[in-house]
Amino acid sequence: MNALVRSFLWLSGSNAVSLLLGIVVSGLLARILAPGEMGIFGLITAVASLVATVVLGWLQAPLQRFGKEALERTGRLQAVWRLRLPLLTAAAIVALPVLLPPAAQVWAEAIGIPWSWTLSVVIGMGVATLWFQAEVSTVFTITERFDLLGSRIVCIRLLWAVALTVIWTSNGSLSPVAIIAISWSITAIVTLVMWLWMTVARVPEKPVANTEFQVTTGDMAKHGAPVIVATLVGYLSAYGDHWLINHTLTMADVGQYQVAYQPFLIIVGVPGVLSQIWLPRIIREAAANKLDVKRDIQCRFPVMLTVWLMVLLSISAIVPGLYIAVFSERYAAGVPVLIILLAGAVFSSLTYGYTSYFNLQSRLGHSAFYHAIMTSCNLAISWFLLRRIGIIGAAIGTMASFWIGGALYAWDQQRYYAVRDRGQFILASVAAVVLLGNLAFLDQILMRLILALSGTVMVVWIARRHRYFDSVDFTALPWLSNGLRLRLEAILVSTTGDTP
Repeated sequence: MNALVRSFLWLSGSNAVSLLLGIVVSGLLARILAPGEMGIFGLITAVASLVATVVLGWLQAPLQRFGKEALERTGRLQAVWRLRLPLLTAAAIVALPVLLPPAAQVWAEAIGIPWSWTLSVVIGMGVATLWFQAEVSTVFTITERFDLLGSRIVCIRLLWAVALTVIWTSNGSLSPVAIIAISWSITAIVTLVMWLWMTVARVPEKPVANTEFQVTTGDMAKHGAPVIVATLVGYLSAYGDHWLINHTLTMADVGQYQVAYQPFLIIVGVPGVLSQIWLPRIIREAAANKLDVKRDIQCRFPVMLTVWLMVLLSISAIVPGLYIAVFSERYAAGVPVLIILLAGAVFSSLTYGYTSYFNLQSRLGHSAFYHAIMTSCNLAISWFLLRRIGIIGAAIGTMASFWIGGALYAWDQQRYYAVRDRGQFILASVAAVVLLGNLAFLDQILMRLILALSGTVMVVWIARRHRYFDSVDFTALPWLSNGLRLRLEAILVSTTGDTP
């Protein structure tokens, strides 16, 4: 467990830094752009994400699944890239017409801005950048270069924060299109530098099973095809609310929701560390016939979930005050939106935790089906509530969809491996209820602190009842001194009643 813990701590630390930088970036954007301009910013990003994720994004699944296997068996990735080239070429041919008239004029009208070649070029730049960073991130994951994976995001957000600070302090009035172009340029340059860095420091070739790797382009297409539906569904889940708000309310409401949604995406991405670490590890162990899935589901993952919920409950107490301080009073309508979204984040940790197993089992069609249920519920609830209670209705729809998705993912994998652990559902449910309780105390920091403490105590008590911390191996933390290790064990024994 040594490498697993080290990878988790490295990525968690990088994500913590990038989370803070992401909040800074979002705050600077909120001060540079008015709510209506922020809405345009969000919808332009949505168009680029649509092409990048739906048309090109499905190619990452075969690279994750077969790339790691090829690396373990032969020590090389060249065969996987060669087999994916026809698929990538076909996807690029499909993507190109979307950026040109008349299709480009249609989505420009949907955003509410006039079409121009500059706009098409910027969105094309965004599509290429989003695909390239997804490709590089996947390679970093399967080669287990978590140092580069975490550092890349930190560098991008740091440079973006510097650029936005210069724009803000110089009283420059750049359009949303220009700001997006700057951000994508920074992302592309940093990603390219990290890619070249890894190419120079190439991973040594160490086959662990045998040198046979018999996979065809057809196998890759078959494995990735269900992901096309999943990515489309995922896109609708992430950006469907933005389009519904634009259609139902105003561009300023899109901006209010966009500002609240960005820190939510940053925070909800933290438990994504689980799937980044888990997938290459379980593929490697499966290739060596050493995979113990039941231990992962019953022991390792619940520990990560418990720690995540404790952190989420802790930061929830400061969300309202911090939100206003970062984004200013003109975005105050987003405070309850963010709190509601965070209540859904507890179940997203369940989804992240089980995602890797669907990939390993080549059952991505099942995950796509569950994601479709999530998105359908999200859009239906949002559409019903938007005209009645405004953008809070969209937040409720998103929250409910995360609850449903997390429950379905956990139910499926526990059923697949004949494992029963209701404690994970109970932990997430209790944390969600406590988080929603913050809505009653938006102006009372003391009550929110008491609520957060109470929720943490309940989560720890549930963990104690299910003896989750029995699985923690403190000998896997060699960088701790014996004194610190013993002290950490004592704290867990006193708080959870478990003996590590």
